Amino acid sequence: MAGHLGIAVMALGTLLTAGLPTAYTLGATRPAQAEAMTPDLAPSAPVGDQYLARSADGFFYASAEVNGRKVRLLIDTGASAIMLSTAEATRLGVPVKALAYHERVMTSAGSVPMARVMIDHMTVAGRTFQDVPAMVTPSSSGIGLMGQSLLARFQVVSISGDTLKLS
Repeated sequence: MAGHLGIAVMALGTLLTAGLPTAYTLGATRPAQAEAMTPDLAPSAPVGDQYLARSADGFFYASAEVNGRKVRLLIDTGASAIMLSTAEATRLGVPVKALAYHERVMTSAGSVPMARVMIDHMTVAGRTFQDVPAMVTPSSSGIGLMGQSLLARFQVVSISGDTLKLS
């Protein structure tokens, strides 16, 4: 029994250090609607709950609109805010030339400079949010992250199997 416990602890340690985004609630089942989902947001209930299917790369992505412009974001529950590259922020209408990158943020790639911005309107999972804090990094590429500055505005963010639920 002690050998099985050691293997389980090693497996858990590997999972926790693999750099995968985590969520508030982990479970073992998934809704019946999961089979019909796409990797991006797929509504499966008339109002309220929205489900996302895990992408082939193991992550969850959401299609969103920022100030009326479409964007695909990686859901990262370990990130404190929305994080965008300068190129993505420019495409979304953020006035990046006026930004000063005086602060630093710790990312999986290490410490990087960043500037704080406020997103006026952001729509995701059928809900529109106003005044969403975000960070812009001076990189020219990379997918944006959807972090806690938006995720915390949902009542439920949970993962069950290969399904992420937002409600």
